[in-house]
Order: sequence, then C-alpha cells, then structure tokens
Amino acid sequence: MALKKFRFEAISKEGKNLSGFLFSENDEAARAKLKSEGNAVLSLELFVAEKKENSDLQEFEFQAKASDGRTIHGEIEAQTQYVAYRKLRMEYDFQLEYLVIKNLPFEQKEALKKQGIDSQLKLLFEQDEEAQKTKAVKTKKVKKGKVELMLEEREDEMRFLQAQTEVITTAVKKLMGEHSTYLNAEKQRHIQVDLDRLSRLRQSSSLNHLEQIMKRIFKQLLSDNLFIVTEDNILEVEKSQAEIKKITKALEADLKKGLSNVQIGDLQKITKKVIKMSLFRRVFMPFYWGFVFLLIMLLNFWVLTLGKLAFGKDTDRMLFYLKSTPLWFLTGFSAVVMVFFAFTVFVREKPLSLVKRLILYALAFGALIVFTLQFPVFFFWTK
Repeated sequence: MALKKFRFEAISKEGKNLSGFLFSENDEAARAKLKSEGNAVLSLELFVAEKKENSDLQEFEFQAKASDGRTIHGEIEAQTQYVAYRKLRMEYDFQLEYLVIKNLPFEQKEALKKQGIDSQLKLLFEQDEEAQKTKAVKTKKVKKGKVELMLEEREDEMRFLQAQTEVITTAVKKLMGEHSTYLNAEKQRHIQVDLDRLSRLRQSSSLNHLEQIMKRIFKQLLSDNLFIVTEDNILEVEKSQAEIKKITKALEADLKKGLSNVQIGDLQKITKKVIKMSLFRRVFMPFYWGFVFLLIMLLNFWVLTLGKLAFGKDTDRMLFYLKSTPLWFLTGFSAVVMVFFAFTVFVREKPLSLVKRLILYALAFGALIVFTLQFPVFFFWTK
C-alpha cells in the first residue's frame, strides 16, 4: 500500500499548536495516528509538492513492515539514500525490505529490490550516535507515557471536562439561536469559532486548554458589547441579556463547582498514596531531615567560629570549639547520613528493588560504623 504525504495542524495534550507533515495510507489512518499521540486534529489535508527543476532531493521507492505487521509500499524524497533510510526507521519505525532510487531502469531496480537493504546502510545507522540517542529518548517517552496513563491521576477531571464540553456547547448554541436577532455579528462569530473548537477538542486530554476555551466563551457571553442596542429594541435586548447572563453564570458556577469537587478527589488520591508510604520510610524521613538541619546549623557555626578566629576575637573559646570532639563527631556523622541516604530521598523516578535497597542501606550503615570507629583518625586535631 503506497504512502501519501499529509499536512496537519493540531493541538497537543499540553495545549501547544502543532503543524507539520506525516506519511500515511489515507487520511483516516493519518488522523488516527495523530489522535493516538494525544493530539486534537484541527486540519488534515493531502500535500501536493510543487515541482522544482533544480531540486536536490531524490525519490526513492521502498517496501517495509510496519510495527503492527502490515506490509507498506511507498515513496519518499530525501537528499541521499541513507537520509531516507534513517527517516523511515526513526519516524515511522519501519523494518525496511528494500529502498531503491525510483528513476532507475526497471531491470536494475528489480535486481536491487531482490538484494534487499544494503548492509552498509544498517551499519551507518548503528554507528549514527544521534539516531540512537533519539531512538532511546523516544522509547523512554513512550514508557513514561504508559506509566502516566496507568496512574490516571486526573482521570475524573478529564471525564468531567469532556462531559461539560457537550453541556456548554449545546446550551450556548441554543442561547445564540434564540437571541441571534440582537447579537453583534462579529461577537457571535467569535463565540461560534470557540464553540467549534470546543467540539473538535471534546475528547482531548489537554484539560487546561479545554477549560480556557470554556472560560473564554463565558467571558464573551457576559460582555456588555455582545448586543446591538437601539432605541427600538432596548427592552427586548435587556430581556435577552438578562436571560443569557443568568444561564451563563449558572454554567460557569457548575464548571467551577465540578472542577473543585474532582480536584479534591485527586488530592484525596494523592493523600492515600502518601499514607500508603512504608512504615520504615515514614519513620526514617524525619530522622534524615533532622540530620540535614543539624548539619546546616553546624556548618553555619563553624563558619562563624573560623570568622571570629580570623579576626582574633574570643580566641580561647574558638580554639576550644575547634578541638571539641562532640561537635566534630556530630558534624561528620550528619554529613555521612546526608550523603549516603540522599539517593533514596531524592531519586524517586523508579523505586529501587529490595536487593538494591538492602545493598544501599548496608553500605550506609557500614560507612557510619567506619566513621565512628575511625573518628580519631579522621579528626586527629580533636581532644
């Protein structure tokens, strides 16, 4: 099946405007691909390139296996055969069976197709550090995305906003239809554009963007410039304005109340996760931060002590502090605790396995024991 080139405009799940090109068998498959990545498609059309006499691009024919097992036949333009190979591997994750120049004589082209992919292309791709790094980043992002979907921390908020999209769109269209006689044509057009956008983004996961569009619609409906007022229609306009404001404020209140409820629900989910924290961690964390605070205070103390000693103030007492065994022991002990347990506190992307945790704790406690036994050696100037 031959691939076609499409130009698209979309909004990502983060609310950013996207535009570009992609290859697909047809517009349905292209639209499905964009939606599967969490994008809301605004426009999608077949791209027809202008013919350039002096173009440095070559046309290549290829056959490949897609990630879902389908056999793909297509054409691609690129400066070189390797650039075409790299693009098909990186952007579409195709396993290529052949890649040949389109304008070659028929017999030569068929012979190259039977030979398959040149081993030199595969070697270049494996040695291409930038390509491998990009591939690794993409793989990491996909895995991270799956984890985020499994967590579904904002699932309730998403469902609520998607439901409100239908409610608000229906209610506002009805209002505009009933009172269109007195509405400012330009304001009405702006509201209609936002309504159309809201309808297209109904299933979008870009929650902030959905909420912003809804609020913008409310603001326009509550504007004093929404109506065209004349001496003949002033009474009818006041009546229409009062009704629109009443319904708009009710929709706005429902949105705020609903968002507040689902956000409280999300907070409760997070709280439950915190409560489920292991008993060891709940006991350990206060001790850890206590030692960190103690180390910060002691370091401040030593800076002040050395400062006074440098200026010759209260020299005897400062020298006494500098030779104090308890003060230096607390300083060193706190530093060892902070350094060796920092990994378990700050590196939280992927929890450590039980074996790795036991090894880390064994090293930490071993370091504390060595420090305690060898303290006179490390701090030889103390009493």
